[in-house]
Amino acid sequence: MRALLFCSALACLTAAHAEVPPQAAAEITQVNQDWGTAMVKGDAATVAAAYAPDAVFCTRDGKCFSGYPAILDLTRAALAKNGPMKSAEAHTTQRVEDHGYIYEWGQATETTAKGEIRAGGYFTIWKRQPDGHWKIFRNIVLP
Repeated sequence: MRALLFCSALACLTAAHAEVPPQAAAEITQVNQDWGTAMVKGDAATVAAAYAPDAVFCTRDGKCFSGYPAILDLTRAALAKNGPMKSAEAHTTQRVEDHGYIYEWGQATETTAKGEIRAGGYFTIWKRQPDGHWKIFRNIVLP
């Protein structure tokens, strides 16, 4: 699984890419903002709603979870363990579009209710869904 994700990331670095369509950029920006709000509210369903049915989420320590149900369960467990965040924000560094996918790099920061700050990079691949909306297809939390 990691090899597939690595190859996907490597392919996007060498591919001819285009600007992200404005409507897609606006939708992804909104989903990222909704993630922060949902983390503060402790709303696992909204966090997981960003993921496609066949999504894969890989944690900072390299554990990967496949499929929407597994990602929802992971999110519920994390929020049950840590509680809602005091704040949570995702900041995009770069986005490119290539062959129907949008590749996004950025930094995310969470502050727990105890005031602990967790920050790090992420690499996300978005895929256009049959209904025209963009969902997360692959998400890697970087160390």
